[in-house]
Amino acid sequence: MENSPLLITDYNPDTKTIDVAYYLLGDKPNTFQIINIQESEKKNAIWADGSTDYFMKIQTESLPKKYVELVGPVEGVDGYHIFRIPYWMYKKDPNLQIKRLNVPKKRFSKPKEEDVRLFGKQEYLKALEGTGTDMKKVRAMYDFAFSPRPETPEPTPVEKVNSRPFRSYGKTYWGD
Repeated sequence: MENSPLLITDYNPDTKTIDVAYYLLGDKPNTFQIINIQESEKKNAIWADGSTDYFMKIQTESLPKKYVELVGPVEGVDGYHIFRIPYWMYKKDPNLQIKRLNVPKKRFSKPKEEDVRLFGKQEYLKALEGTGTDMKKVRAMYDFAFSPRPETPEPTPVEKVNSRPFRSYGKTYWGD
């Protein structure tokens, strides 16, 4: 990810625009649908291999074509394009801001459940892969979160009296 074109934000003071790289999800008549993956370092986390621990936030946004210009694709990174947007729009909307780590090795902490649901969609996987995300971990998280779990049978009245319930994965289980 070091020296990646996805890290570049190029401000032009004459036109008051900024060139940024986003994943192009779709092109509608009046808007561009984009994915912006924001990364922020998790402090006080140490990995033996020197990896940087970080949080990931997946933003899906619509950019109005009357303000935004599609400059062209990012070389070497499939699906990512350079967009020229007004600087006021970039500063006003925190979901448009580029927040990516420039480190050789990184590992992400468990994302929010709504982000994990996106791991099952091919276009989001391509966007994640472009930022240098560990795709084995992404697939493992998705498989674990949405794999079927065996159903626990309801306890008998005697078992209910002699045990306490506990909650896990949104269901109540009865144990000793």
